[in-house]
Formats: sequence, C-alpha cells, structure tokens
Amino acid sequence: MGYRITVLGSGTIIPSARRKSSALIFETEKEIILFDCGPSVPEAIVQNNFLIKGLNRIFITHFHPDHTLGLGHLFAAVKNTPAFPEDKKIYLYGPKGIKKFMREWYNLYPSIQRASRFFEVGELDINDRIECSDLFVTVGMAEHGMGNALMYRVEYRDSAFVFTGDTAYTEPIVSFAKNVNILVAECSFPDDSPMAGHMTPSEVGLLASECGAEKLLLVHMYPLQKEKDMEESIRSRFGGEVIIGADGMRLEG
Repeated sequence: MGYRITVLGSGTIIPSARRKSSALIFETEKEIILFDCGPSVPEAIVQNNFLIKGLNRIFITHFHPDHTLGLGHLFAAVKNTPAFPEDKKIYLYGPKGIKKFMREWYNLYPSIQRASRFFEVGELDINDRIECSDLFVTVGMAEHGMGNALMYRVEYRDSAFVFTGDTAYTEPIVSFAKNVNILVAECSFPDDSPMAGHMTPSEVGLLASECGAEKLLLVHMYPLQKEKDMEESIRSRFGGEVIIGADGMRLEG
C-alpha cells in the first residue's frame, strides 16, 4: 500500500458552501495523520469516513482560527464520546506556544481538560524530525504573519509529500520541498490581488517548478480566486500535474 491524501477542506476562514477550512488527512497502513484543525474539521473527519479515535497524530501549522478552531470541538467530542478507548493516545504537534494555546482552551472551556489525558502535546521547531510508525515528518519554516508558522514534509518509503500551510513564497520552501511527489500548497489570492503571507498562482507555479514536484494539489483558496485563471497561470510555469483541490477529494501517492 502507498499513501492516501484526503482533502477535508480546501478553503479558508470565509464560510463557503463548497470549501471548508483548509485541512487534510495523510493515511498509510499504520498512521492516520491530520494536518490542521479548523472550525469545520471535526465534522469533515466523520463525513469522510474516518473516526476521531482513529487519528494517530495531529500537526498544526499555525494558530490562526481557520487552522485551530476545531481543536476545542475535537477535545469536547472526545470528552463526550461514550467509551472512548482508555488506552488511546493522540499526539498533537504544533509551533512553540501550542501548550499555552491548549491551556487557554481549557480556561475557556474547563470541562474539555478532562480529554487531555488522551492527547500528548509537543512543541516543534525548524528542522525537527518526528519518527512515526512507518514514516518521518520533518518541520520547515513558513513565512506567515507575526507568529511561528510551520510547514511539514512527510517521507514514506520512497515517496515525499509536503504541506505548505499558509506561507509566502520563499527560497527556503523550494529547498524544503525539493523533489516531492505531491506538493500540497496554499493558493490564496489571484495574481492581481496579492496579500502578504500568502501565495498567488504565479508564485505557486514557480514553487512547484523550482522544487521539481511531480504533482501539485491546490488548497486554501479564497473566493476571489478564479479557477480557470489560476490554473492557466500555474500551468504557464509548471509542467507537472495540477490538481485543484476539492472537499472530499482523495489522492493516492
């Protein structure tokens, strides 16, 4: 078995009937890993035929609400699920400050702290490398906002996958994503309406081309994006396979 990516959400914090907040699951024989946990993610997990108790690990890229608001819901769901397995342990990783971030959730909703025994929270730094059951996750630096923002590279057997999270285009990302099989990249705003800390289609196309990706999967698309124009801009710079992400999409690697 190879690996499988399931797009739980391909959108942003702006509510959309088509696109939930950006998040995905990376699945192998031994691991089910959730990347980011925005406001719609707990529902998306079960809508895509996964179980919360089936998660092994959660990796958070940064603390903005469209990437973290689902954590409180997730903890509350675990707390209120009858007969949640007592021996279950879910590893929750994120940038420096995630332990404090979770304490603030407990202060806001004290009852959810009862679920903390099922979660082991770890703070990550650039170049950290997490050894999992049948894969490795390496941590890279994203450029997004004032706080810590991370991106993740998964190495499984002879394949590599990168999830950029939210970030501007930078040269370190090119190096971090070198020779990936699947690059999952944010593509937030059109070329004619750029915003700091995010990538436009031309920048995403350049990134995919420079790092030598085989496939490019686009997520975190704001409603301003026009899919045809976005795809044309990317294809003018990148000759590999371009996939416009959609909620519920599954991709084999």
